[in-house]
Amino acid sequence: MRIGISVEDYEARVEARLERLRARASKRAEEAAALSGRARVMGDAIPFGQPLVGSPDSMRRQRNYRDRIHATYMRAHAAHEEATDLSRRADAAETRGAVSSDDPAAVEKLRNKLAEAEAEHALHLKVNALWRRGGAQACIDAGIEPGVVAYAIRTMALCPYLKGPFFGSNSAASIRRIKARIAELEHAATVPEAAPVHGPGYRVEEDSYDNRIKIYFDTKPGTDARSTLKSAGFKWSPSNSAWQRQLNAAGRYAAVMVVKTLFQESGT
Repeated sequence: MRIGISVEDYEARVEARLERLRARASKRAEEAAALSGRARVMGDAIPFGQPLVGSPDSMRRQRNYRDRIHATYMRAHAAHEEATDLSRRADAAETRGAVSSDDPAAVEKLRNKLAEAEAEHALHLKVNALWRRGGAQACIDAGIEPGVVAYAIRTMALCPYLKGPFFGSNSAASIRRIKARIAELEHAATVPEAAPVHGPGYRVEEDSYDNRIKIYFDTKPGTDARSTLKSAGFKWSPSNSAWQRQLNAAGRYAAVMVVKTLFQESGT
């Protein structure tokens, strides 16, 4: 069984990533404020409503100056938008309920989500049966939570042609997805780490600690090569000096295809 990153190290990495996102967001917000202030100061030098005046050369200089004001405001807007996006990403990473495959406790968390999904699905089936028997009143008499009964009533109001709320299809699909994901992660944990593959100008390595498959190049790939890597899901990692993506069956296949495309070889 492959040995990956510890829970403590993973949580530290997640926290470090959040800190980097927050820091970048703060920096871009400061840049946006500075650029906006600079543009206002530049604009204050022009009396409100003043048209272009003077000789053609003078009017050209005035027009260029006003263009610089506009460009500065646009840079401030772009910086503000980036800061907002970085903050949103940090908030999403901190609060989302999704389970990352990089998480060493991913299987355990997915099993907990599976138990919740199965309990929800069982409730849905019970509501379906009670509704067919006696509608909303049967659900209330059976002690079904008021919120669930209210949702069933709203469902029937929107779709009166149905014979019942017919809950369960979404929760059943969720159960299937979670089970498949658990099976995939458990299988991946038993697959031995492949030996590095060397070729003329490249090296492919599997890193179970980082849960990444990495491609190293002897020289910087050209524009077309970088486009091929990006389209295959690889991202440049400055800290590792490698192009990498998640280590799984799809990642291994992508590495094979990238090597085959760039070097006309069979790959790994």
